[in-house]
Amino acid sequence: LSFLLGFFFCTNMSAEVYSTDVTLVSQDGSIITVRSSAVAEKKKDASLLAAKSAFHTLFHAGIEGVKDGSPMIAVERNDYDYRFFSESRYINYITSEVKNVANQKVGNKVRVTVQLSINVKSLIADLQHNKMSISPSWGVAGTKKSTSALNPTIVIVPGLKASEGSDFQAMVAA
Repeated sequence: LSFLLGFFFCTNMSAEVYSTDVTLVSQDGSIITVRSSAVAEKKKDASLLAAKSAFHTLFHAGIEGVKDGSPMIAVERNDYDYRFFSESRYINYITSEVKNVANQKVGNKVRVTVQLSINVKSLIADLQHNKMSISPSWGVAGTKKSTSALNPTIVIVPGLKASEGSDFQAMVAA
């Protein structure tokens, strides 16, 4: 029992707490540059957490100035978030060096602010590839395939007797 309790508390203690302290610096087409802050025991860990927080905020809370501050993801899926962050997939969408802009000592921890650029177009493509529900405000409409040409068409023809003929005039007269 004590082993299970210890395991439970250790796994919960290692969970990352993302910051929503993210601001837009600039936007150039599909590339956005943001500043993000996070607090951790070490400067390196805080920098890493700040970069992850930028993506987490973009996904779930939105960043003021980017698509009216609306979140990118409409329906949250923890499995996607887990894989995106634990497998460091977010690094693929950072288009510039993650620069430390400011450091501040907060008690026995460090608050680090970083600046990074994110390729939003590629990120949306990844979300679509993983069948994530993207918020309508992001203007990414799911393309629906037209199936009307594939569906059979039923035509109702008035009953005609063979003796009356089967041309158009006979159908109109009936």
